Amino acid sequence: MNPGCKFLVTSYSEDLVKKFSFEVMDTIQSQLYQRLFGVELHKRSKRKEEWETVVGGAFRCGPLGGGLRGYGAGDISGMFGGAIIVDDYMKKDSNSAWERQIAIDCYKNVLVTRGNSNDTPIVIIAQRMHQEDLVGWLMENEPDEWDFYIVPTLNEDGTSIWEDRISAEQLIKMRNGPNRFTFWSQYQQQPIVLGGDVIKSEWFQYYDANLPHAYKRVFISADTAFKANEWNDFSAFIVWGMTPENRL
Repeated sequence: MNPGCKFLVTSYSEDLVKKFSFEVMDTIQSQLYQRLFGVELHKRSKRKEEWETVVGGAFRCGPLGGGLRGYGAGDISGMFGGAIIVDDYMKKDSNSAWERQIAIDCYKNVLVTRGNSNDTPIVIIAQRMHQEDLVGWLMENEPDEWDFYIVPTLNEDGTSIWEDRISAEQLIKMRNGPNRFTFWSQYQQQPIVLGGDVIKSEWFQYYDANLPHAYKRVFISADTAFKANEWNDFSAFIVWGMTPENRL
């Protein structure tokens, strides 16, 4: 309805955003779209990463963390003028703290500065991968600034939201089997901690460090890092004290 809309689209993958761009261009150039709206693309719109309409609308895309600086989305006309869209900010097989932080930093330092007006919306479409992913960060730090729309695949009544695509029987089998993490994160949008069934969070308690404790044994456990890259895990050491009652 507004051919002057300006959009920014990003994802973890450059190939993925190019695919999005190609599909949008293909739709605009289709016979039906032309009959309905008559929006023309500028003749210099040859690149999938960046193209324009003849009246100044624009579509620009790039991988998360790069290629978006210098461009804006939306306008100040008072009507809808485009949006910033993030679609899949992490690889589906990734559980990397480094990648999670890249997505959060890109949101804080790049995306929130790319709106051409205060009304330019940011839309994030994603499967949850971790409790501390970008969506988890937004829920924790900016809950009042966002509308969260969570679509679980398995309904509370035990039915599948899309039985022909994945049956309730398959989902229940996944929930009760070794793929529980995939079920709760990607299918229910409620990520759980890997290994959370081995060590229970309720086992952890607080103790007054100023009170004396008798220990029958003291030991150190270590989870050492073997690589020094920025995205590798840290080395972690814990000093334990075991009481006569076998409490740690």
